[in-house]
Amino acid sequence: MLLRPGVTCALVLLAAAPAWAGLIRRGRPAFDVATLAAWEGRTVGAIELQGHKVTREELIRRQIHIAVGQPLVVAELGQDVARVVNLGGFADARAEVAEMDPGGPVRVTFVLSETYSILPVPALLYTEENGFSLGAGVSAPNLSGKARKLGGKAFFGGTRQYWITFDAPWLYTSKGRHQSFNAFLAKRDRQDEVRGFHEDSYEARPTFGRYFRGDRAQATVGLTYFGMRSDTPGITLDPDDRDDLLGATAALVWDSRDDWGAPRRGWRNELELTRYSQIEGPASFWRLNLDARRWVSTAPRQKLLLSGLLTLQSGTLGTDLPVYLDYSIGGANTVRGYEPTDRPLRGKNQLIGTAEYSLVLMQPRQWDIWFLSMRIGLEAAAFGDLGVAWSDSSELTVARTRGGAGVGLRLLVPGTEMVRFDVAWSEQQGFQFHLATGSKPSTQRQRLR
Repeated sequence: MLLRPGVTCALVLLAAAPAWAGLIRRGRPAFDVATLAAWEGRTVGAIELQGHKVTREELIRRQIHIAVGQPLVVAELGQDVARVVNLGGFADARAEVAEMDPGGPVRVTFVLSETYSILPVPALLYTEENGFSLGAGVSAPNLSGKARKLGGKAFFGGTRQYWITFDAPWLYTSKGRHQSFNAFLAKRDRQDEVRGFHEDSYEARPTFGRYFRGDRAQATVGLTYFGMRSDTPGITLDPDDRDDLLGATAALVWDSRDDWGAPRRGWRNELELTRYSQIEGPASFWRLNLDARRWVSTAPRQKLLLSGLLTLQSGTLGTDLPVYLDYSIGGANTVRGYEPTDRPLRGKNQLIGTAEYSLVLMQPRQWDIWFLSMRIGLEAAAFGDLGVAWSDSSELTVARTRGGAGVGLRLLVPGTEMVRFDVAWSEQQGFQFHLATGSKPSTQRQRLR
């Protein structure tokens, strides 16, 4: 059992943590709406905002559902604070309540602390397949004060990669209808260690969305261009070792999470259907994703996550469906406990299930690191994964299913959702260390994982 370079680096950073102590200051404890229970039922006389310098006031007030002249419902106030946090532009958000006059209406004040608006950042990318890549980028989580997120990074090393993302989840029409827009552009130059070829790929993906049913439901449509260049014959559908694919996607999403960054309860479900066609060729195929995630609060500071992902693709690998779009099982983002470059299962379809029980060691709260304010939390988790990949129905059997279990830590940070450090065990490959960014239910949807 050997430590990978990524694990070694994580341990070095952990050991060096005391040297940063002088630059790091802890903010106020995480907001707990239960401390306001004594104000339940009191009439709201005023709603004020405090601390927002960049974020537009009208955007913040759209997230606040309590109303002047109505009795204060403390649980609803807690949901309002969570919606403000979900804007993504605040290191801390909380509510304070005080009487305007003795025995009279109360004033509710939302006290806000904004995170950075735009920041050049060093960039670090790690995948179990290609190792470390270093570079630079820019992060803007609250562009124009409208909670629009712009990010771009360039990486060099294990993989040469350039990408730009723009996410505007809070767009409103003149009639108040909630819409969204997302765009992703990427170029990747890397060695595909699993399939044995050198990849030079291009991707562009704009997506438009419309919210309904109290902003919990969303319908989206989008287009995808994907171009692949290979140095090895037989990888692409086209015999000239290059493919150009165009996809059209429609999806339905149901999202009732209480906190997008660190959910404790709620659902996040998605049904997505995509039709891909070869631009200069006859090949085409369908892809269906059914993604279900459920969070259950089991006790104070404890929660259970249950997630499942089913992906079905039509066509025959190598004829209608490119072989570089198949799935393999094993590694930090599928079934932990397996070496990612020695994955035992591959196929055009996949089914992955995960159960993860977490203990909140530090609730997400404001931390000031030098001149930056950001929301950071820490969780410990015990988990179990099951997964199978198949191309023919005869391969979908219990005997081919792979499983792993283990424990880990989750550092909740802005920009990448979380950093995961896991130790997992499987019967076939014993103990394995895994280092990854992003939550597992999110990263298992990615092509490169």
